[in-house]
Amino acid sequence: MFKGKGPSGFGYGSSAEDVTHGLDLAGRTILVTGSNSGIGHETLRGLAKRGAHVIAAARTVQKAQAACDGVVGETTAIACELSEPASVRACAAEVAALGRPPDAIICNAGIRALPKLNQQHGCEAQFFTNPNLSGERGYSPWANYGQSKLANVLFANELAKRLSGTGKTANSRHPGVIHTNLARSMNPIARVPLSIGAPLVLKSVGEGAATQCYLAVNPSGGGVSGKYFADCNEARPSSHGRDQAMAAKLWEVSQQIVAEVTA
Repeated sequence: MFKGKGPSGFGYGSSAEDVTHGLDLAGRTILVTGSNSGIGHETLRGLAKRGAHVIAAARTVQKAQAACDGVVGETTAIACELSEPASVRACAAEVAALGRPPDAIICNAGIRALPKLNQQHGCEAQFFTNPNLSGERGYSPWANYGQSKLANVLFANELAKRLSGTGKTANSRHPGVIHTNLARSMNPIARVPLSIGAPLVLKSVGEGAATQCYLAVNPSGGGVSGKYFADCNEARPSSHGRDQAMAAKLWEVSQQIVAEVTA
């Protein structure tokens, strides 16, 4: 955690406005999932403000369009319900049809700490949406949420490895603890103290969006791949997050899941 500024020149209190300040993103196309609220919407707003064409993805095209209508800049609204493979395929086809391949994809959408086990196509919903598996051997809201986030780190690591030599990069990031409507899926009792203490101890939405904006467009973050970031600086993930064998296994299992749910 960089309470001050780290090697990148940014830190804990940096915002999306800070990390994109002075950048001209005209001609860049960036896809943002979960763009209709929270740090996803702030990312949409900030990147569009700097001139990027932002493809705003949300669970429904109506939500995506409402998000686009609330910002200034060039945007395209698109539906992408990540827990439904058919919707993901349709989204990919629609993006391809635009004829403007994304320069960056910010996988921002997620759900957190579902009170009860919720499965989508046989997989625990947080794992299926946040990319834990089925959750049938035992379910704990925060433990399974943590596993889904570990999967994010491992998957990005393996993707980076597979992209080696192509000029493309993949990284994972921790945005910090932010009070957004990601908490909507939590137990109502847990939401109460969170909402009371949020203004005092949690990051603002702008601060939460900073790291993903930094990785997507800031020149000082270019060329870095297979790394984990927090507060706009490279950080060290847990030992599990550095497990190359586990990352490779997750990739294999992910391929199996995709084959099964799209058959």
